[in-house]
Amino acid sequence: MAFNPKRLIPLVVIAALAGGGIWLDRVRSANHASLSGVWEAQPATLSSRVGGRVKAWLVEEGQFVKAGTPIAVIDAGPDQAQADAAEAQADSSRAQASLTEAGPRPEEITRQTAVVAEAQAVLNSLERGPRKEEIAAAREARNRAAARLQELRNGPRAQDLEAARAAMLRAQAVYEAAQRGPTAEQRNQAQAAYDAAKNQADQAQRDADRSQALYDKGVISGAQNEADHTRARTAALQAEQARQALDNLRTPPEELAQSRLGFEQAKAQYESLAAGTRPEQIRQAQADLGTAEANLQLLQSGSRPEDIAAARARLRQAQAILASLKNGPRPQEVAAAKAAAHATELNAKASAEKIEDRTVVAPRDGVVDRHLVAEGELVAAGTPVVRFSDPSDIWLRVYVPENKLADIQIGTPAILTIDGIEGDVRAEVESIATQGEFTPANLQSAEERGKQVFAIRLRLAKPDPRVKAGMAATVREFRAK
Repeated sequence: MAFNPKRLIPLVVIAALAGGGIWLDRVRSANHASLSGVWEAQPATLSSRVGGRVKAWLVEEGQFVKAGTPIAVIDAGPDQAQADAAEAQADSSRAQASLTEAGPRPEEITRQTAVVAEAQAVLNSLERGPRKEEIAAAREARNRAAARLQELRNGPRAQDLEAARAAMLRAQAVYEAAQRGPTAEQRNQAQAAYDAAKNQADQAQRDADRSQALYDKGVISGAQNEADHTRARTAALQAEQARQALDNLRTPPEELAQSRLGFEQAKAQYESLAAGTRPEQIRQAQADLGTAEANLQLLQSGSRPEDIAAARARLRQAQAILASLKNGPRPQEVAAAKAAAHATELNAKASAEKIEDRTVVAPRDGVVDRHLVAEGELVAAGTPVVRFSDPSDIWLRVYVPENKLADIQIGTPAILTIDGIEGDVRAEVESIATQGEFTPANLQSAEERGKQVFAIRLRLAKPDPRVKAGMAATVREFRAK
């Protein structure tokens, strides 16, 4: 039977359909195998170690800044005061360490030596007991206190009241005389005495001038000339004394004040006696008598053993302090003082560094994304105040099926397509997950979610300002290194 080519048509159609299906399945598989992701970034939140009000924003949102650029300033008044106090404490500790190392001054040793001598004298006196003259003096003080109390109880005597009144009148007369000043007759006499002395001085000066002229011409001797000048000087001195006497006729202010004070005191004394004894005076006199009697009884009973023991303990303490001063500071004391000074210095340094941190600065080149607090707002130490990001610090995370992982290594180049950017963008594999997973969050296909995949992270081969966080990207292919 002859071969009929038409019989092959169905076979060719079937083969074509099968090949097309295989090709379509491969295309679909390739599409399903494409790796997609979104560019990510990790913004930083910046804060200050100092709490206070946000004094000023120095950089606006969205502005690019260099590393070290001040972004915000915190008003840290209380922390500044604390830093100043820490610095003052450090100064005090340094001074104390210097004093400890220098040791006691000679005058301190001298003063403590006197304290030891006084303590020794007190102990000797207690061990010896009271002397007869001390007991006699205490008895006399007791008698005076008793007499004073009795005198107050009896009230003022008539003769005492009269004497006080007479003293007041005398003081009043002196004060009034001082107020009045000199009489007219006294002033006239003083003026006449001054005028006479002035005339005599003027005449003596004219005689001295004439004698000087005659002496210059050789008419009189030098002795005669000197005698005339001496008389002129004497007359001038007498005239000056007469003038001072005339000026001093008025009572000097200090003499007037003294006479007034004397009158007021005498008047107060008289009025006190005239008013009689006050209850508080009697109570005070009774208290004084009780004190005097207790002191007399103490002396008569002699020194108590506990008093002697206390005095001996005070002497030993004073002697120990004196020995410590003479020996000077111990090495351990000097070391402790220096350590304390060093600790306060470190505290002051930490406080100063904390104050410097009141200005929030950019840690590196980047963009101020957002102000997290408003200007004037009160924030605590460590509260985030600004969100900051580095545009160049972005990465793309995609998930690779396990059967493709063997072809990818760290550093493997990748060709990307990014939405909104024409042309290919080159990247490199930065890291590969060490453990697989089944349900990565960014896989949309139910088919793909059932496969085990490994997360890899890619970074741009070189910075590209067109690529920003949040943009979608697709990995077209990985290329062998």
